[in-house]
Amino acid sequence: MELRQRRSAGTSSTRADLPSTSSGSSKKEKRKNLVKRGCQVVLFKIVAAFLILYLAIPIWFYNSQWVRQHVVFLTFVNIPPFLNLSDPDGFGLHCPRNFYVESDPGIKLGTWYIPSDNEKCDRNGPLFQGEDPVVLYLHGNSGSRGGNHRVELYKLLTTKAKVNVVAFDYRGYGDSVSEEGPSVDGLVHDALAVYKWLRERVPAERVVVWGHSLGTGVATHLLADLNKLKERPAALVLESPFDELANVVKHHPLSRMHRFMPYFQDIFVDSLKNDPTTSFNSFEKSKLVDPKLPVMILHAKDDGVIPFSLADRLHKGFESSRGSSRSTEFVTFESELGYGHKYIYTHPGLHKKVRDFFDGAIASRSETDSQK
Repeated sequence: MELRQRRSAGTSSTRADLPSTSSGSSKKEKRKNLVKRGCQVVLFKIVAAFLILYLAIPIWFYNSQWVRQHVVFLTFVNIPPFLNLSDPDGFGLHCPRNFYVESDPGIKLGTWYIPSDNEKCDRNGPLFQGEDPVVLYLHGNSGSRGGNHRVELYKLLTTKAKVNVVAFDYRGYGDSVSEEGPSVDGLVHDALAVYKWLRERVPAERVVVWGHSLGTGVATHLLADLNKLKERPAALVLESPFDELANVVKHHPLSRMHRFMPYFQDIFVDSLKNDPTTSFNSFEKSKLVDPKLPVMILHAKDDGVIPFSLADRLHKGFESSRGSSRSTEFVTFESELGYGHKYIYTHPGLHKKVRDFFDGAIASRSETDSQK
């Protein structure tokens, strides 16, 4: 009896020392459930992102003019942020002045005047004291007149090309006050308002309109409107231009995720083209610009925002409407230079190239006027 009891006790002790199989399987089950839930969350996020990217955004873009306007004009993008545009001295410019030009009642456009180095710095004296050309600069979308590459161009034009610069922000940009959102007509109207303000102080033969990127669309539309008014400035410069804004969408980096979709043309391209608030068509407007107006187009072959082919088509549009006239000059920059979309101003000989163009345009204008 004693022996049996000892064996029984020993057996009982051995069983008590074995690990519990039920607790081990429970931990495995928990891990499986965690992995399963994690996969479900990841899958849900992927599906949600797919639906937002390829269903919600296209529907929103197609049906909302407000969305299209914000995507095209990018007034909400301010890089660099927190600029004090009312104090242009902080941008390293020569003797700048800040003021506001009224476009329409309730719409005031923040404007800078930067005189040529040839002019004496007199902040209390009259504007445009000398005889140098005056560049009316029309910037592209996003940011303000205080954007880095824009300020560097002002410096080049005023210190090396020795011309005056007037730069302003359209409605909704920078510190320009407006309750209205941006649109094609709105931006062109703002440009016309500043042009008229400028013409009250400077003769037309000294004014050069210079547009960059989206601003080339504004500039071409402006010059077409001025031609209707029998008004012709000295010249037009189009830096990194396009033929039609709808064509830019086909190549723009922001559209890369949707280009392969079958609805891309209808949803994104045609909706912009058919919306008068976003439909910049410089190709058609080029035919309405005064054929005697000297035009210079500047474009880099490595432009990743507006392909070179679109500028080439615009150039052909100008030439086709001018017949034998040689008033259009197309200046191209090779890809190896790395100028891209907004660094043409870094080209070493640009200041001389544009100043010679300005002087030639002004001289030609004076000769034409004297023959009348």
